[in-house]
Amino acid sequence: MNYYLLEQVDKPDTRSSAIGKARKDVYEICRRQGYDEIEFSADFIPHDGDGLFKKMNQHWKVYKSLKKVLQKLRAGDRLLIQYPLMYNSIFWDRLLKRSKRHKIKVVCLIHDLDQLRLGQWETISFRKRLKIRIQETRQLTQCHCIIVHNGRMKDYLIQKRFKEDKIICLNMFDYLMDKAAEKRQHGEGICVAGNLNPHKAGYVYELAKIPLKFFLYGSGYDEKRMADVKKAELNEIVYNGLYGPEELPEQLEGNYGLVWDGDERNTCSGNFGNYERYNNPHKLSLYLAAGLPVIVWSQAAVSLFVKEQGVGIVVDSLNELPKKLSGISGEEYDQMKERVMAVGKKIRKGDFMKAALEKVHEL
Repeated sequence: MNYYLLEQVDKPDTRSSAIGKARKDVYEICRRQGYDEIEFSADFIPHDGDGLFKKMNQHWKVYKSLKKVLQKLRAGDRLLIQYPLMYNSIFWDRLLKRSKRHKIKVVCLIHDLDQLRLGQWETISFRKRLKIRIQETRQLTQCHCIIVHNGRMKDYLIQKRFKEDKIICLNMFDYLMDKAAEKRQHGEGICVAGNLNPHKAGYVYELAKIPLKFFLYGSGYDEKRMADVKKAELNEIVYNGLYGPEELPEQLEGNYGLVWDGDERNTCSGNFGNYERYNNPHKLSLYLAAGLPVIVWSQAAVSLFVKEQGVGIVVDSLNELPKKLSGISGEEYDQMKERVMAVGKKIRKGDFMKAALEKVHEL
């Protein structure tokens, strides 16, 4: 039997969270592929602010509760989990070891690898970085196979001595949509969707220095900071607000979608920018599902996909955009758009996750 672990977590921002959308889409695709759900929820989650005793007690409660829920699994069963678990526990590797002993095949779909996402932060102590790497490695090595974002993330795990034949590349997160993207022109400009907090996306507040029009969507927008920047600039920056992931595709304006992160417009810098070298941002799936060609950083892992599929342009710096975009003819853009529509159709149908699950069943 094939199962997936359905974690029910009552979070106020889930409705407008891209992370929530990505996980929910995986659940739905698994259902369509005939997987049965094993539901798990609890009212105890370990928090960083808790004392050591309370935190350890919460971790143990999560472990015991998960163990009880997973007792229905039998030898030969397959269980898909989304990693990191929303109800994570430092004792999770015990459960994985137990499953392995009972010949239960645990399939791990990675959303984030903290040793890549957080492991290089200078603000995090060496001891904590080491702890993150050891804990993740200990857990992932007990899985039957791992679904990673792309080839670069796969190469990283192979370097960490994970078995190559147990790693499957997803290549692209799906973005399920009932309504097909329309073949319409969205208007001149570049769309930027996601977390607009200056701490994470400082580059957003330098966009006014680039002679192009930008449409912004998302949370964390600092209107005052942007106003201060725009005083000396003539370029147009339009903030269009925050929408839920189901509504957002139809709200996007512009004829390109920007996938960028970090502090600067010159390059994807800082902790968040460096993570672009390994991960597949969910906003890339959003843009392509909505029928928008994309703009990505040349050093980003997703740049390989964008170039191979011909669904956007690749730049070293956002300062290159005016010249780069002016050099694309209307015919070239239309051809790019056609390729986007073909890839977007696969993303909206869940084809990338389906293909990954087919590979899982071969192992």
